[in-house]
Amino acid sequence: ATQSVAGRVPLQLQIILWTLIEQKRLKGEELDVLQVFELSLYRGNGQSLQQVIHRQETPPFVEVHYFELAEIYVGKVWAIDRGEYATMRLPSNY
Repeated sequence: ATQSVAGRVPLQLQIILWTLIEQKRLKGEELDVLQVFELSLYRGNGQSLQQVIHRQETPPFVEVHYFELAEIYVGKVWAIDRGEYATMRLPSNY
């Protein structure tokens, strides 16, 4: 993760995002180099949840997940996997 991600995105959420990518990889699903996460606050049934919209362009997919976390982060995070290494970064730092 870049310093901006490490300083702004809660570590628990970073781990969740990496886990979502790894779960797809373990299922043998094709992953694009760029994984996009749109993160927001979701309120429902008296709860505040972290909403994670996970998407990629090729092959296209969109998945929505909800997590009960102590800290909610609002914004976008990119995970870029170049094969030899992967980096999690904020789009504003690209």
